[in-house]
Amino acid sequence: MALSMFTSLASPIVADFGSASVKLLQVSSGDKPVVVAAAELVIPDELRGQAIDRRFEFFAQKLPQLLKDNGFKGKRVVCCPPSAQMLVQHMQLPTTDTPIEMIKAQLQAQLSIDTSGVVVRSVAVTSSPNSQGKVEHIAFAIARDDVMRYVDLFKRMKIQVIAVHNEVQSLLYAFDHINRRETDVSVSTLYVDLGWGTTKVAIGHGRQLVFAKCIALGGRHFDQVVAQAFKCDLTTARARRLAEDLLPLRQAPALTQQQQQQSSDQGGLAILKAGMAQADSDARLENNLHATSTVDDRRGGGRPRALGSDVPEAGGPVKMTVDFTEQLESLADDLSMCTRYHAACFSGRAIDRVVFLGGEARQIGLCQYLAEALGLHAKSGDPLARLLGPATPAGLPEPGEAHPAWAVACGLSAAPVDM
Repeated sequence: MALSMFTSLASPIVADFGSASVKLLQVSSGDKPVVVAAAELVIPDELRGQAIDRRFEFFAQKLPQLLKDNGFKGKRVVCCPPSAQMLVQHMQLPTTDTPIEMIKAQLQAQLSIDTSGVVVRSVAVTSSPNSQGKVEHIAFAIARDDVMRYVDLFKRMKIQVIAVHNEVQSLLYAFDHINRRETDVSVSTLYVDLGWGTTKVAIGHGRQLVFAKCIALGGRHFDQVVAQAFKCDLTTARARRLAEDLLPLRQAPALTQQQQQQSSDQGGLAILKAGMAQADSDARLENNLHATSTVDDRRGGGRPRALGSDVPEAGGPVKMTVDFTEQLESLADDLSMCTRYHAACFSGRAIDRVVFLGGEARQIGLCQYLAEALGLHAKSGDPLARLLGPATPAGLPEPGEAHPAWAVACGLSAAPVDM
């Protein structure tokens, strides 16, 4: 973090530019930050996609008043472009003091990208068993012109951009507070941000990012299926998908008559044993994930609020009103490939859990399907929960609900600004 002798300096505003909305957040300084201002600017459907100039005109018109109306203070901002503008690429490089130049050379050779106008950052991961002495790097690349769009946008508002981050790393920053101990590196977590435009994937060993990927499949693809099925526009399709729970939860199957009789004869002993076995299994898993508690959580004997709630285990098959099979299977396959890549790089090391984030994580049926396909214990994360104080900011939508879509914004609030 950048240091300053002026401790009264306001925390920077953070701006998460997603494919469906812009989320603005500002937290207080100190060891126990709380949200002091929040607001969300929903991007109209007609401006989503490739209309970059029109989107930035929209931002320039709406953001200044939104910041003013919701009590944001200061003239510094940390921002994050949407993943559609960011290239994420794994590559293995010889040990070198200048990895950026080598990454640019590989991007130019392998992907025919002119890197003269590209900003590249990288994360060194590890030397895998099959790397022949090379080091695994995760490269993040974005066009310099795209970065300058955000700098110029805020400059027009007399606000200085002090850092630009990517969405994938921001997911890990959002959970830094539960991964502080040295032993936390032994816990492998798969973070899946289910967005409207794309799905972002990060695997962390504690705080350390070891895998990153952006999958070009998100909520809009489900909306397109609904729109085709009901002959409506995407706005209506999205509202209908969310309101009618078109990706329904799969409840545990009901007991058969024979099972009910057996349970009755045994005074419910079978059910009690099953419940105790499940509780014991959950307890063992929580013990294995020993590093998932903050200081406050340990004192209270609870689990971190940022990890949200458990995704229920799937029961029997359920009949969907709309057939999303192709999209579900495609997304599950992509996520499985991510875990297999991790297993190849870190032989014998399994993923301990998956944490679902992003706006589409509100569809618990979707999380349930993916968790079952991956065979992982799953959480529906809510990193904003720990930052909410007694007074909820007026600009925060649905204040009484979980906010998995605000994970990137929370991460930006904890991200370094001296990069």
